[in-house]
This record gives sequence, structure tokens and C-alpha cells, in this order.
Amino acid sequence: MSEPRELEGCRIVVTRAADQGDGLAAQLGARGGSVRVRPLVAVAPPADGGPLRSALAALASYDWVAFTSANAVRAAAQAAPAGSCWPPVACVGPGTARAAFAAGLPVALVPEVFSGAALAAALTALPLPLAARVLWPRASVAREAFSEALRAAGYRVDEVECYRTVPSTAAARALHEELRKVPADVLLFTSPAALRTLAAVTGGAPPGAVAVIGTVTASAAEEVGWPVAVLATEQSLAGLVAGIVRWWSGQSTT
Repeated sequence: MSEPRELEGCRIVVTRAADQGDGLAAQLGARGGSVRVRPLVAVAPPADGGPLRSALAALASYDWVAFTSANAVRAAAQAAPAGSCWPPVACVGPGTARAAFAAGLPVALVPEVFSGAALAAALTALPLPLAARVLWPRASVAREAFSEALRAAGYRVDEVECYRTVPSTAAARALHEELRKVPADVLLFTSPAALRTLAAVTGGAPPGAVAVIGTVTASAAEEVGWPVAVLATEQSLAGLVAGIVRWWSGQSTT
């Protein structure tokens, strides 16, 4: 059975990194959306890879490794020594878990609600030893609430940067010019760097309704004065797609 095409007529711009935007575009296109992928960021290694390598060399000393993005999974798995023996892995949502399974990591925990807060709550509910150690390979910019919740419960958390999102001002300028000629109904952001870069180029109101995944990107929108039309608080692309469908359905009935 084919997907319902609730997004018929909705023009959507996806600003994810080049190797990640196509899958999201396919989901939106299957629902009838007219989708353009215009990457405004690229995923790059950390500025200093030493802390990540040191942590991964000591995987046996950790009780858990927690991941809050698929990018972090791929970066950590690639940087880990060959034949590493991983402790149990906790993933924030199904997309992150799929990346971990694909890398051969032992996924043992995915919360029912896909958010950093839910992942922290699920971990702290486990009968772990006192001062259990958790490794959190994370982006260069990530909300600290996840690690703060674990530390408040008595866990020892090692945070290591495993990737950066590098914005492209040239790509943002090109998209700004394109949007003047071919408007968009929805601008979709999954990273604060992409949103801030386009906002800096436009210098005014967003050239379309803003859809974001996660509170970090939503906070970036608030900082630049862009109202958020769609916020997927669950860290899953399916949640973001569903939010856009609901928003567009509301637009169609007004």
C-alpha cells in the first residue's frame, strides 16, 4: 500500500549534509512533497581527535556508551581501534540505533520516547553500579542536559567531541538567491549551524516556515528571531515528517 500523499503541493527545502538529506527527502517525497536538498553544512572530524581516540582505546573501562545522533555513531565506530570490544550501547532513537547496528555495535537500550531526556531517564532507571561510567561521543555543539541528568544520578560521564558540523556561507547565499526565484513553503533544519548560516545571509525573516528537529536547533531559531512552525521534540526523522504533515494539513484548511 502506498503512503498517503498529504504533502501534495508543499515545497520543502532540506538543509542536511549531502550524504544524509536524500533519505529524508525520499520520506517527504513519498508523502507528496516537492523536495529540494540543499546542504548548508558538512560533517567533519573533530578539531582535536585525541580525546576521542583515547576514550575509544579505553572502552573496556565504561559500563555504557550513549549516542544521541547517527553522526556520532558513524564517527566513533570509524575512529575505534579494530576489534574493539564495546560495552552495551544506548541510542536516542531508531535512526541512531540503525546506524549502530550497521556498525556492528551492541545496541541494548532505545527509549520509547526519542529524546535525550528520555534516554537519560532510561539509563538512570537501570540497576547500574555506583558511579557507573558512561561514554558520550557527541557533536561539538550539543545540549548539556543529557550529561547533567546522568551526573545528577551519580554517574561518571566522559564527553568527547567526535564530529563537527561545518557551515557553508557560499551554499547559504546560493540558496537565498534560489528562494527568491523559487520559493519554499518549508525550510527544514536538523542542525543549528545550518539555520544560523542561512539566517545570517538572509538578514531578516525566514523565507519559509521553519521546521526543526530537537530543542538545540529550536533554540538557535529563537536566538535569530525565526519562529518555529514545526518542532519534532523526538529525535527521529519520522517525527519531523509527521510534524510537517500536520502543519501542512493545517495550512490547507485555513
